Amino acid sequence: MKKSLIGVLLLFLVANAFSAMKKTGWEIEELKGKVKEKLQIDYFIMKMGAEDARGIKKKSVDKYDDKGNKLEGISYDANDDLTGKYTWKYDDKGNFIERTGYNGKGDLTGACLCKYDDKGNRIEQTVHNAKGDLISKYVCKYDDKGNMLELASYNAKGDLKAKYLWKYDDKGVETEKSDYNANAELTGRYLWKYDDKGNRVEQAGYNAKGDLTGKCLWKYDDKNNRLEETDYDANGNVLCKYIWKFDNQGNRLEKTTCDGKGVSTEISTFSYKYY
Repeated sequence: MKKSLIGVLLLFLVANAFSAMKKTGWEIEELKGKVKEKLQIDYFIMKMGAEDARGIKKKSVDKYDDKGNKLEGISYDANDDLTGKYTWKYDDKGNFIERTGYNGKGDLTGACLCKYDDKGNRIEQTVHNAKGDLISKYVCKYDDKGNMLELASYNAKGDLKAKYLWKYDDKGVETEKSDYNANAELTGRYLWKYDDKGNRVEQAGYNAKGDLTGKCLWKYDDKNNRLEETDYDANGNVLCKYIWKFDNQGNRLEKTTCDGKGVSTEISTFSYKYY
């Protein structure tokens, strides 16, 4: 199940890159106000008798322009040594067209390139290694409202690896996603539910036979800030839980990760600089 959840997360990151192409970095990351820089520090938690002790795992700094476009993502280890860096480029319409990755030594590690149609929909995304060789390609189709209907994944040879299809309600709200392999065989299905404010409150995953594989449930405050996420296996056992705290601006201050028994295993803190 854990492997399945990781796979869902990876797909979500790819799909989100397409579906969120008309949003700024601020909107994608749900940042409030004109954020110039975000610092995230991840800590692991050690049990020291009756007390908990924190140790730094890593740090990251994200930088944005005054329009909300993400410019840089920089990662550091616990000793503040640089471990990696990403930079973003945009066209004159504000579309993200290139993301370039570097390791801690400043060496190029790879790049992601994007193409758009005349409606501003991101229709193609290619991933390349440090030599510029193609690693994978993603091609997307949309309806006339700009909703993503299909995402096809290809390897470097152009062979289809997988295909994902989406469904929406009459308000354009995403309600269902179906996963298929290269042979057009169904491999999984995901359904979403929302509250009366439009917040996503449940994700249920199913295998090709229609058996439940797991669920994610979310809770929100009266300002629609996401306070909790709880992940369950097919039998209803808690796998992990995430708890967020927010500042008065509505930006995240802290994220606590708990295991299935409710024991805190990791804490992330957030701080911001504004324009």
